[in-house]
Amino acid sequence: MSTQNKAKKKRYYWIALNGPSVAATTIPLSKNLSVSPTPEQLLGFSTYDEAKRIQHFLLTSPMEEVVKYIESLPPRIRSGEVQYIRPTNPEPYTEGITAWHDGPALVA
Repeated sequence: MSTQNKAKKKRYYWIALNGPSVAATTIPLSKNLSVSPTPEQLLGFSTYDEAKRIQHFLLTSPMEEVVKYIESLPPRIRSGEVQYIRPTNPEPYTEGITAWHDGPALVA
């Protein structure tokens, strides 16, 4: 099985970054996920603890520290330690719930 196929089947704890909104999954999902509203960026972590810690950090830290953290991610993304998805058509953030779906579309 190719490395790309293994990465698609592996599951991650995702954080959706969309403006001031930072939503996180409570269960691991594959890279074949959809999120509503579509966020600006998605970060995937191997463990729930790291995802929750990073979500808390992103929600509570000063913007300068958040920017430094985001700028520090490329080596971890290149190594596969952190997964990264930048959706092509993000939607405006909302104050409502974030809906997560893992797998192919439910309706063709």
